[in-house]
Amino acid sequence: MSCGAVTALRPVQPRHDAPIEFFFPNAEGTGVAKPDQAEVLWQACRKSSERDTGQEALARRVYRLSYSHDGADVTATVGRPWTANGELVMAIIAFPEMYSIRCLFRGFLKSGDPIAVGRHDVIRVEDFDELASL
Repeated sequence: MSCGAVTALRPVQPRHDAPIEFFFPNAEGTGVAKPDQAEVLWQACRKSSERDTGQEALARRVYRLSYSHDGADVTATVGRPWTANGELVMAIIAFPEMYSIRCLFRGFLKSGDPIAVGRHDVIRVEDFDELASL
């Protein structure tokens, strides 16, 4: 190649993470519930969210939700500590205009209100892989 030659660069392709199979964390944060128990627990969170909001939840199962809160980026990932306060995230329930984050104490064991995130605050949503869960 001669000096001064211009080489066209290929655009960098976005990275796609491997799909995450649906799971429900155990309350100790040390593992996951058995598949049949996971389904029962997730449905209980969904129904509780529907009662709290008075709306019907969407069928999608959210694994990770990144959003903006008071100018800071916050992430909630099922089975991991919530970046806002370190509480274990049990489930993220999707609604047409918002998401309900059910943490161990805030929304799952009912000692506090779940976190509500409006669609306008959402940065990114990652779902569990439906096909891997079947």
